[in-house]
Amino acid sequence: MRKTILIVDDDANFLDVIGEFLVSEGYEVTTTISPHEALKLFKKTGVHIVLLDQQMPEMKGTELAVKLKDIDDTVKIIILTAFPDIKNAIALIKEGIIVDYLTKPIDLADLTNTLKHIFNEIRLELMEGATAKIHKAGRVELPETKYFKEILDFVKIASKVRSPVLLTGETGTGKNYIARLIHRFSRRERFVSLNCAAVPESIFESELFGVEKGAFTGAITRRGMFELAEGGTLFLDEIGEMPLSLQAKILDAIERLKIRRVGGEREIPVDVRIISATNLHPDELIDSGKFRKDLYFRLNVLHFHIAPLRERKEDIEVLAHVFIREFYGKDIRLKEETLRVLKEYPWPGNIRELKNVIERSYILSTYNGEEIDRIIISELKNRYDIGGREVERNKILPLAELEKNAILHALSVYNGNKSKAAKALGISLSTLKRKLKNYQY
Repeated sequence: MRKTILIVDDDANFLDVIGEFLVSEGYEVTTTISPHEALKLFKKTGVHIVLLDQQMPEMKGTELAVKLKDIDDTVKIIILTAFPDIKNAIALIKEGIIVDYLTKPIDLADLTNTLKHIFNEIRLELMEGATAKIHKAGRVELPETKYFKEILDFVKIASKVRSPVLLTGETGTGKNYIARLIHRFSRRERFVSLNCAAVPESIFESELFGVEKGAFTGAITRRGMFELAEGGTLFLDEIGEMPLSLQAKILDAIERLKIRRVGGEREIPVDVRIISATNLHPDELIDSGKFRKDLYFRLNVLHFHIAPLRERKEDIEVLAHVFIREFYGKDIRLKEETLRVLKEYPWPGNIRELKNVIERSYILSTYNGEEIDRIIISELKNRYDIGGREVERNKILPLAELEKNAILHALSVYNGNKSKAAKALGISLSTLKRKLKNYQY
């Protein structure tokens, strides 16, 4: 998701400093000193968040905020002021005109945290909107095979209750998708996802339960994942990576549906449905002392193990054609030889790897017009012998072939963007273009 921000302030130096900082943080930033120019820019491009200075010669920030909300009431507006009017700010927040205000001089840590959590809420709103459209259309995006019918049967059962669900299976088998499907059928309000392996242990508790202002130096009040998922579903992915030191608190929160923010004194009730997933074996985690048995029993009320793709030969052909329609925008029937190769390949990356192969075929076919079947067969033969044996690690490939594979892989990763591929490869753009010309791409 792109993260776009418009900053309006009559202080050009302030715009330069804050603008450069936010760009370095990965945001797409537009700046202007003129409120009237801001209105034109906003109508033309639209942005997720607007930072407005309150005191400007042409127009007050709050006045501009109202005009922006009239154009797009989904925009999130933050007022920047050196003279905070708390009562007025609270009134504007209650009216839905602004979401927050920050006092000058701006604390960059406060600004970063505020933007991070507003973008989390924007992401949730977008997901809710997509879910509502799917409900209205009544679509269920599952292939009609025997195994997917089993999945759908489980999804329908799980969606009728609010008991915890545990999904197990290898990486890439679709645990995240099934969790979202259960949520969609349950018609709960929002879906919030946390990958336990991606959160450092030092901030894990605050990410889950939130923080009260003053809990530690620089801390501001913010909600955690449990509160963000209020009335909806909290998906805890990779639970095997959950810090052991916090598992007792997580168990207590799930059982009592009450949480306490870091540094907080009061308990906050939450209405949250828990779905968790892991690609590890829970029994082994328990035996090794990395996971609490009581937490496992609480999470494992309803359980579904997703079989790896290599054990579901029927699904491979169906999924391949689903992904072809997704990327090519039309139906292309694969040849029998291609289907045979697809079914003999062991798919260590499961559905995610299959989707990667089809996407790669689409990118390469747009460069050289080569047919999809030839690209798929060539790609899979480069990874494995068709008999299912991994290509020998000690097999020596010509240097030119290794170089070509690296270049094509970089183009695949960056969706055909030559500039980004060249930068990642450590070569100039002109060198990349010359080599592609030599490959007749």
